[in-house]
Amino acid sequence: MLGSGRWRVHTQSEFNWFTFTFGVAFIGNATIPVKIVWIPPTVRNHGANSSGAPTMRLSSKGDYGIRALVDLAQHRGRGPIPSGEIAARQAIPESLVGQVLGALRTAGFVRSARGAQGGHELAMEPADVRMDAVVKSLEGNISVGACLDNPNLDSSGSAGQLHMWEDVRDAIVDVLHDRTLADLAERDAVTAGGRYSI
Repeated sequence: MLGSGRWRVHTQSEFNWFTFTFGVAFIGNATIPVKIVWIPPTVRNHGANSSGAPTMRLSSKGDYGIRALVDLAQHRGRGPIPSGEIAARQAIPESLVGQVLGALRTAGFVRSARGAQGGHELAMEPADVRMDAVVKSLEGNISVGACLDNPNLDSSGSAGQLHMWEDVRDAIVDVLHDRTLADLAERDAVTAGGRYSI
């Protein structure tokens, strides 16, 4: 059962990363803190998760893909948006924006048009785009740390630990499934002092 959730920016010394923190309740009031973290490639190998909380890391591709979708949602109705505009507004490297949009197109979230009037636009209603599907299309199956990737845990006397982390992973998926692209675009608009309408 999910406890609480919030988006925040977490900063520690030279490390800057985006963190989604929430508690997962298992028995009574006991909770285990879980973090979804996007860590820039330059610091990804420097032990950024110093808190000891189990972590699901979101790569640059996942981060940029979500940014691109939010941008397309916020500019819906304008017709195809050139990739250069998306890259500039969302601080996505131009060398990567095409790759990210290509992955989103393959997954069915985006449609693209070539030519002078070409660009990219949403292929679905923002309220129908669930973030668990987006993250899976960009990152693959969601895993919490290395524990779920160890095939020996279930037979090594650690089955209880394995099932606990499976519950943590399922809670993360539930949070992502509950969030739609419309939710993210609306929150960004409110934070920026604007207004978003579907």
